[in-house]
Amino acid sequence: MSGQAPAVDDNGFIYITSGNGSVGLNGDPNNPVNRSESIVKMSTASGNLKVVDFFTPSDIEFMETNDLDYGVDGPLLIPNSTLSLSGSKQSLLYLVNTSKMGHVSSNDAGALQQIDVLATTPTHSRHIHGAPVYYKSPSGQEYIYAWAEWGLLRQFPFNRTTMRFDTAKAIVGTTVLPNGMPGAMLSVSSNQRNGGTGILWATHPLQGDANTAVVPGILQAFDATNVTHELWNSNMVPARDSIGRFAKFVCPTVANGKVYIATFSNQLDIYGLLPKQNVIAKADNINNNISSEAKLTISPNPAQRQVTLEYVDSKAPISEKARVDIFGSAGNIVYHREVIIGNGGILHLNVSLPSTIQNGVYTVRITNATGAYKVEKLVISN
Repeated sequence: MSGQAPAVDDNGFIYITSGNGSVGLNGDPNNPVNRSESIVKMSTASGNLKVVDFFTPSDIEFMETNDLDYGVDGPLLIPNSTLSLSGSKQSLLYLVNTSKMGHVSSNDAGALQQIDVLATTPTHSRHIHGAPVYYKSPSGQEYIYAWAEWGLLRQFPFNRTTMRFDTAKAIVGTTVLPNGMPGAMLSVSSNQRNGGTGILWATHPLQGDANTAVVPGILQAFDATNVTHELWNSNMVPARDSIGRFAKFVCPTVANGKVYIATFSNQLDIYGLLPKQNVIAKADNINNNISSEAKLTISPNPAQRQVTLEYVDSKAPISEKARVDIFGSAGNIVYHREVIIGNGGILHLNVSLPSTIQNGVYTVRITNATGAYKVEKLVISN
């Protein structure tokens, strides 16, 4: 379950998912022994753990052969229902009724719904290692969230009348994960029933494959009612907020108004509200001006790959060192250059962005030797 905990319902039944392995016994795939590739319901009524029900997708052999096991994330129990949700390396979430889970059947009758988070392609698997998480807004809207490898964050509305997810109305985020494992690990928080306080927290690699190396990571915060709206990320002010080295299979823990992130940097990162005069809530509020006279102009904007930066600061020294950074919504640097701001505080810079740059909103930041900076938004639209 990629480090995630079992789930327990109101009647004390325990739910786990199990990953790769053998299924059934003596040629019977529905024998309760050897319940790999399954979500398993267990009872403790006898004083011991006992399997009382399970669901296993019908393509067991295909999953085994291709290492696309079901059960690589933890199970989510939908509140005030008998529904569970859990996923696979095939990038599918299965909605299962825990009162009648269906065992193994040729048509996956136990799966009330299959949700395609990010379909597997012939060359790349979009594993779901982070369990889906649930949120109900003060106005009654219900959502679950999932973020598979190589893909975009997805927000699926839950219809309480049909007891199904409305996949046609999914809201899709804009941050693209780097190629490789494990996707994003998610948590949700809110200030009880206060509107506007729902936050989806996500931690994931900033670059590289965390399955084969220790890589830098990032923590992002999104509006839980619309994940296209990023509220904050730990690389907006990296010198202060960077999480360091990403620890895979570790969800953000939210408690007592703080967010806790374990890392591979031999440190536990703890985030909370800054004093009001220092709060930086989102990227377009980062504006610690080098001086009140400083002006940064970007043209064309929107752009494709070629842009020109014009910077003027009449109060700048005769000549000073500075740097130019362009980064995406996940804090990933797509362009960096050390520059000299010349006489009269003037900088003229032609920038060629990498051919792999994707459409989206980027932040251009010029930082001087004292650490003060000026930022503007850049839209890439090829």
